[in-house]
Amino acid sequence: MPLPPWTVELLRRGVNDLAKQVSDPDRVEQIKQQATRLVEDLPRVAREKVDAVLQQAQSSFDEATSRHTSAQGTLPADAVNASGCLLNPDAGGLAWIPVQSIAAAQRQLGESWSGGTVSVRELNERLSERLSERGGVTGWQGFVVPSIDHALAMLTNAADLSRIWVPRWSAIPMNTQGDVLADRVRGVQPARSEFEIHEFGSSAMGEGACTPDSGFDASRDYLLHLSQPGSAEAFSNGEAKRIVVMPQGRWFHGETVDYSRIALSDSVEGAIRDGVSGVVLGTGVLTGCAPAAVLIADERLAMQIQAGNGFSLRLGAPCLAAMVAESMAEAEKESLPVDVLINAPEENLVSRAERLAIQLSALDRIGSVRVTDREATIGHDQVVTLPSRQVELAVHGATAQEIHDRLRQQSPAILASLTQTEAAHDDGGSKPSSSDQRLSLDLRWVSSDQQIEIANCLTQALS
Repeated sequence: MPLPPWTVELLRRGVNDLAKQVSDPDRVEQIKQQATRLVEDLPRVAREKVDAVLQQAQSSFDEATSRHTSAQGTLPADAVNASGCLLNPDAGGLAWIPVQSIAAAQRQLGESWSGGTVSVRELNERLSERLSERGGVTGWQGFVVPSIDHALAMLTNAADLSRIWVPRWSAIPMNTQGDVLADRVRGVQPARSEFEIHEFGSSAMGEGACTPDSGFDASRDYLLHLSQPGSAEAFSNGEAKRIVVMPQGRWFHGETVDYSRIALSDSVEGAIRDGVSGVVLGTGVLTGCAPAAVLIADERLAMQIQAGNGFSLRLGAPCLAAMVAESMAEAEKESLPVDVLINAPEENLVSRAERLAIQLSALDRIGSVRVTDREATIGHDQVVTLPSRQVELAVHGATAQEIHDRLRQQSPAILASLTQTEAAHDDGGSKPSSSDQRLSLDLRWVSSDQQIEIANCLTQALS
């Protein structure tokens, strides 16, 4: 750890000035010897100080990681999601991010402080190597970005890409705000007049719905569409270059986890094998990562993207790229915490629901308790479902809505839902009142460890 030349020069000048002010020759020589030792010792002292700081930071990191690691390798729950919807926007999803991914982001921040940071480009290269190996292709690259909109902006600003074609059957809401793909692209398209967005086909996937108009140039234009079951086979133009958008998706095909049960057999790996030119993947609970996005492109599209306007400005931070790369490695091993929930057998949910019903019925102010068998969902659209069990209950002295709201204020918060009683369903002529509602706790997206918190928080809410 040598001193910079300018530092040594300043020290030399200071010593010379001091020596000129001393008349005793022995004193002058003593000052020069002390200055020489000072210059020699400074690098060692500085190095020891830096090492001490790094050791303290590593110790704090190890302590935090150990404290936050649970039996399933996740962080403590910020909310217990008993709503029956995995992607409930209020659930946060932090509890289902592997602690290894959080640790990777923390290590990246630590390396940044110590000057040994790994660049976003290097992290993206690691991600690209794994994708190429799993997809059986070469030349593919992955770019971690903060959001799907950033990925779409990369596409619309790519060099030599002047037209994107979007099938009308992709006009499916991508989020709870109802945004559709074509509108999201228009919202980030560049101001240059030569860029165009064309919608084509019918609103239902079928014959002719995936055939672009005669103006489509297969050598330059790209088709951009949402991931839908059967979309790979629906395109009659085999020469068209396709980019598929997965707002919520998976990295790889499952082997021990049966994703086909929830219509999530489509994955980045599968899309690459189907011959697409690019994939926009929204990360989150299903990928074991914080909400962000990854733009994966073949060699040609990757070169266009990197040569585009503002490419570097849209890349995610190194710590985000490190988290995504680590979560991808965990997904490859099929060890994501959410995989355990998806793969939980129905028999397990039945026994857990019965135990919870017995436990809750013993609490004061709890009225009737019953177990129901409605299906749980992945997203807000309620299209993708899984068998589940719910514990429904009525409370004496409070409405279900009041208990529902109190549970959301607990720590951890319990996200429940409200259902109507059978009497309210039978009386179709009148508007249901608050007394007709029951509190429902769905166990599909609740781990066994989290289930313990439900009774504790419900006791507090009833007090």
